[in-house]
Order: sequence, then C-alpha cells, then structure tokens
Amino acid sequence: MNMKTLTAFPLLILSVIYFYLRSMWADGPQWTNDQAFTLSTMTAQPITLTSGEVFIMLSLILLFVEILKSARTMTYHLANNMLSILTLIIAVGLMFSNPLCASPSFVTLTMIILIDAMAAAFVTPVAAKRDLDVAG
Repeated sequence: MNMKTLTAFPLLILSVIYFYLRSMWADGPQWTNDQAFTLSTMTAQPITLTSGEVFIMLSLILLFVEILKSARTMTYHLANNMLSILTLIIAVGLMFSNPLCASPSFVTLTMIILIDAMAAAFVTPVAAKRDLDVAG
C-alpha cells in the first residue's frame, strides 16, 4: 500500500466501523453511557466523561485531519472526497436502519461525517481555484 492510497482513505470510516463493532460486542449502543474517566478540577467539582463523549472527541480529531486533507487538489484527494460522501451515505443508512446505531453518539458521528463531506464539497474547489490563480 503506497502513501497515495492511504491519503485517499477516509479516516472517519474507522469511527463508524469501531462504533458498529463495539455495539455488536456490547449488545447495543449502551456502552456509550459507560463512565470512561473522571477529571478532577481546582474547584473540586469532578468532570466525568462517558465512553461516548471520548469517542466523539477522538472522531473530532479525525475530522480535523480530514479537513486538512480536503484542502488538497490532487486526483487521489478527490477520491478521498468521494469516499467521504460514501461514508456519509453508509452512516445515514446505519443510523436509520440498524438498532446498534440508535444512539445520540452515532447521530453526532453522522453529523461529523456530514461536516467532512461538506468540507470536501466546498473547500476543494476553493483550493483548486487558489492553485489556478497562483499558477496562472
């Protein structure tokens, strides 16, 4: 596998696969309500994070990387944009048809994927125009 293939791979599909497999293993999406860890603060008011919240935070990191990738205009980056839209279609299909994905965390993940697909649709043409303006 070369670097171009890895660059064209939509990272957020990893979040979808993880959520689905973890929900299968846990017999449903209730694992998102499990306490992941607690942060202590200076005010002595602890902040408790659930597994679903940690999952969303990690997915947001992947979204950041995906948005950085969408600003490129090479052919394999355009393939990444198309695969991001396919990932959105898969996530929406799972959300509405599979009880393992009936969770607020999965709805939030689907919205993250929607933002990625929209960034691919809007950022890439702007970057291409920028590249043409610089070259021409």
